[in-house]
Amino acid sequence: MPHSLCFKTAPLAAALLLFAACDRDDADGDDVEGPATEPGESEEEESPSPGDETREGAAGDETAPAFATEGRIYFYGTSESDILLAEPGGRVTSFTGELDLRGAQGGPTVSPGGDRIAFRGRAGRDEHGIFTVNRDGEDLQHVTPTHETSAIRRPAWSPDGSEIAYAGPPEQERADIWVIDADGGEPENLTEAIPDAAWEEADLDPERGLGTPAWSPDGDRIAFTVAKGSSSEIAMIDRDDPETVHSLTKELGHQDKYKEERQYSHQVRTSYPAFSPDGSVLAFSAEGIRRGDIYLLDLGGDELTQVTDSEHTELAPSWSPDGTQIAFHSDQSDDGRDIFVIDRDGENQQRITRKEGWVLLPAWSP
Repeated sequence: MPHSLCFKTAPLAAALLLFAACDRDDADGDDVEGPATEPGESEEEESPSPGDETREGAAGDETAPAFATEGRIYFYGTSESDILLAEPGGRVTSFTGELDLRGAQGGPTVSPGGDRIAFRGRAGRDEHGIFTVNRDGEDLQHVTPTHETSAIRRPAWSPDGSEIAYAGPPEQERADIWVIDADGGEPENLTEAIPDAAWEEADLDPERGLGTPAWSPDGDRIAFTVAKGSSSEIAMIDRDDPETVHSLTKELGHQDKYKEERQYSHQVRTSYPAFSPDGSVLAFSAEGIRRGDIYLLDLGGDELTQVTDSEHTELAPSWSPDGTQIAFHSDQSDDGRDIFVIDRDGENQQRITRKEGWVLLPAWSP
């Protein structure tokens, strides 16, 4: 069962109420490490995909439903450098294995209509960037400018599908949050111009880099992670007026609780923000040195709910289209990392994939 925790954090609650009105294991992440290669997307995982076409699903039974709601779950397979796909009652198949690429390099994200998939990929030896492709595998496009290294991260679609946010690029001294038209063009750096005073007021330091952007369903705000030493927090800015930084997790108290219950002396990494379909709740991961959990933050108040509670690491939440379930990756299996689904109240956990190696960073499609 989930655990609800309420905190008296007046400044945080006041900031969140404004928004509500409008609405380890290092190899697990696709998150903040500045311009260097991020966890879970190491250079050794960039080998060309062998193009495997079919793999067994959750129980090796093609007719057994793997999860309760409609939709498809895309995710990243590190062994294949490939985006894989799981469908309810179907098998797990390769999605990008037949594309004219040297391989995918990180987790996918799905356009609001479910018709296009965005992911970080590699077209040539030194041609890295964000790519998009139709759900039928046609019309592959290289959206971002080409970069010689892979330090460009984690695309996120705008709610109307017209823009894509991402973290990078490597030419910067730090990773920033950028936005580009979904058809390509000149990217816009959203966070470069944020004044130092705004970061100081939020008690955050952007110099270690920003990562993992997530767009609110109303399109007005973008959440992202801010690295700080060995920890990270989640912040949020307005899309059209990004001069004020709002810290969403800094004062929640989950870090002290997590360290006390897990008996860690290390700081906690808060990452992978994901807005619920109605925009009222933010899911995220809180990760210690050996394990991590999925939490839900009510953006209309100060209630924090812990969804997962095991001796393992559960990271990278992705909401089902109807908001009733959450997909994530975990090291609960003996084979590496697999994709799991759980009800948002912490019940009915199901394992979706069973394969050797690591599969990470799920993205649920309409």
